[in-house]
Amino acid sequence: MGTITAIALYGKGHPNHGGIMPVAELSLSENSRPTWILTPRDGQADGSLHPVCSTRVWIPSEPQHILEDGLLMLQLCLRCESDLVQQAQGLIDLQATHQDLSAVDSYRLFALRDQARRRFWPAKLVLSVLSNSSLLNQLAVVEAWSPQFEILTPKWWRRHTQWEVAPSVGGSLTTRTPGGRSS
Repeated sequence: MGTITAIALYGKGHPNHGGIMPVAELSLSENSRPTWILTPRDGQADGSLHPVCSTRVWIPSEPQHILEDGLLMLQLCLRCESDLVQQAQGLIDLQATHQDLSAVDSYRLFALRDQARRRFWPAKLVLSVLSNSSLLNQLAVVEAWSPQFEILTPKWWRRHTQWEVAPSVGGSLTTRTPGGRSS
């Protein structure tokens, strides 16, 4: 069984307070094979943010495309833009609850990702990535995608394992204020 190494909230950004009004949650489970799990959340959707009706599971195409395959999943399953959905037909079964992207034509999938990347999303994505996630080396790709993003990575940790008597601790809880002073 895999463990969750990243989790994202997808929804509408609050215009005044910087928060998020989520309509879906996207979790990355990693072990022998990474898997994206898209789950609906309680929340209000408007015409541009469609809530997902049931849980969907996608296996990414290749290790280097895990993050972009997750973003594509959000774009196709929640944004539902007709021309992008039409381009996905015959490649990805959007009605299926389980999809293995490693089994689809890689050239068509590349073109589909490229089209999705160019789209404007009136959405916000808050992505929390744990320290051993495969996504840590892929975070720069979000600059090419248009949703509002907040990416959270470990700043400090304390870990207990069954092989060590004492926990391992790392990182720093020191913060910087906008003026550059430590607190």
